[in-house]
Amino acid sequence: MSDNWEERREQIIGLGERSLKKSYYPELKQRLDDLERFRALLNQSNDAVFFAQISNGRFIDANKTASQLLGYTQEEILALSIHDITPKNLVIEIDKLSTDELPDFDKPPIITTELTTKNGRSLPVEISFRKVTFQNEKYAVIVARNISERRKAEQALRESENRFRWLAENTSDGLLILEKDKLLFINQPACTILGYTFEQIQQMTAFDFAAPQEKFVINQIIELGMKTHKVPAEMEFWIQQQDGTQRFVNFRLAWHQISSETARIYIAMTDITARKEREADLEKRVRERTSELAEANQQLKELDKLKSIFVSNVSHELRTPITNIQLYLGLLEQTQDDEKADRFMQILTTESKRLGNLIEDLLTLSRLESEAGYFPKEPYILDAIIAQVIINYDAKAAAANIHIQHEPNPQVPPVPLMKERMIQVFTNLLSNALAYTPANSTVSISSELSEGDNGRFVTITIHNEGPPIPEKDIPHIFDRFYRGQNALNSDKHGTGLGLAISKQIVEYHQGAITVESTEKSGTSFFIRLPV
Repeated sequence: MSDNWEERREQIIGLGERSLKKSYYPELKQRLDDLERFRALLNQSNDAVFFAQISNGRFIDANKTASQLLGYTQEEILALSIHDITPKNLVIEIDKLSTDELPDFDKPPIITTELTTKNGRSLPVEISFRKVTFQNEKYAVIVARNISERRKAEQALRESENRFRWLAENTSDGLLILEKDKLLFINQPACTILGYTFEQIQQMTAFDFAAPQEKFVINQIIELGMKTHKVPAEMEFWIQQQDGTQRFVNFRLAWHQISSETARIYIAMTDITARKEREADLEKRVRERTSELAEANQQLKELDKLKSIFVSNVSHELRTPITNIQLYLGLLEQTQDDEKADRFMQILTTESKRLGNLIEDLLTLSRLESEAGYFPKEPYILDAIIAQVIINYDAKAAAANIHIQHEPNPQVPPVPLMKERMIQVFTNLLSNALAYTPANSTVSISSELSEGDNGRFVTITIHNEGPPIPEKDIPHIFDRFYRGQNALNSDKHGTGLGLAISKQIVEYHQGAITVESTEKSGTSFFIRLPV
């Protein structure tokens, strides 16, 4: 058999021309025409087709695609054998065709391998082959398909999948892919957010994750999805983890219709519990701040009201002595009676003192408010200060036939205080006690040391046997300009500021002042100061 197909063909056709009269020539010509048509079709194939003798592995023919695939001419291919272009494993498979080890197949086996091109490059291909026998000679028909583009596509797909997996595993968001209720993919952050393992999540539904208060919402979403064949693009709700911990999660969903019967859902989830807690904390603080502002506003309204009352009271208290002074000055100018003139002068002196005391008390209140928290305190013996105040009132007490009884307590240590201010407190309280104590009675002053959870305290008690303070007056006894029923019924003219000033001074010393008054025991003022 000639190695060159064209020469072989010319020999056959030449033989036919020399034997035109032979009866078999028309049949041979028909077969040659069929063979030409077959070869033309074979050359149009996108697959490379090789014919080789199994006995020696040499190629006896190849189509044009095979020539183009390997970079050889058809003549060069016929000078090659299977061993020249195929790896060893494929040669072994081809060799099996010459034995009974590999029977004839209805469907030829397909092998993925590589062919070596003329320039030495390896070319990935899929090869199918079958054994044929002609005139007792075994041949191999090898069909090779170039899969370079498919390999590139597969490599690109693998790289894309690797990038996706790397991104999926290195993101803080949880990712899930579902198809027909089957979990196709879930990353570790999703398992962490949901609080279950991958194996557990495969057997669960959305209801298993939802917190009890969210199950109704989940049910409504599922019903809506079944009716409309759509799901919301974004949802936020509480889920409950395996250990009972609840997390607030944001879910973003994408719906991809693969076919008329199959849809794929892509879910991205973010744990926003911290943000939810911050929002809740912010809302709480806003509510608290709103409440504080409302309370402050109410206090401002009350302070504004008190300011109005204070201004009104000051105006009233100032107007009264000023009016009396103006009145009696006019009367004094008109009278010629010396006795009346003396009486008018006494009234003018009294009202002037009253006006002076009122102004002095107002200035004291103003100084106390401006000096709040800035009192320079030094340790003093309280009984010594009380004794000094009593000396100033001995004459007044004796004139009223009232006995002042002071009971010093040597156990009381020095107390840190502002001396001049505390003298003002004791002076005010002792003056009031003498003013409302009847003749032949006693005003007593004593002190007692005590200890409590907040430290040591000294309590000074100033007691008188005068008429009790009406019960309705006691809650207001320390209010500015408040004058109780006893003061109104007496002929004593006060400013109504003395007890308010005393209370403010005691409180600036981190102390407290209270009062108790009954018909049986009389009236007692208690001053409690920290030691």
